[in-house]
Amino acid sequence: MSRQDTFVGLSPEALKMVEGCGKDHLKGTVERKEVVIGSSCRYTTFIELPLVEPCVKVEEGPFKAKGMYENQYPLSKYTFRDGTIYLEVQQASVWDSGPTIYTCLADTSGTHINESEWTKEELDNFHPGYFGPTEEEEQELVEKY
Repeated sequence: MSRQDTFVGLSPEALKMVEGCGKDHLKGTVERKEVVIGSSCRYTTFIELPLVEPCVKVEEGPFKAKGMYENQYPLSKYTFRDGTIYLEVQQASVWDSGPTIYTCLADTSGTHINESEWTKEELDNFHPGYFGPTEEEEQELVEKY
């Protein structure tokens, strides 16, 4: 059996949180560009183009998830137009012929955004019993004993 990293990444809920509307938005300023006119390239003129910005800007963040053999996976930084910043951070790493890496979102202070975390039930679907009993199973045990 080969050993390898498995990078799962963000939960479906977290992905919804950072998808934005998927369209570019106009900024208040205009970019002035010089362009060449005609095939002889003797004439130039200036045109004004609107500047656009994405709904959510995605770039490499300050953190990396660590895998086996010194492998590192860059995690993302999500910047919204209103200035809100979410950082992708490692939530859990489960060993199964190599690390399986789950991530979630955090604010700039490092506090996890609860809605973006993988739930115990979701993680248990991938790794049954690894994270202990589910809430329902725990309740059944409490009632039983």
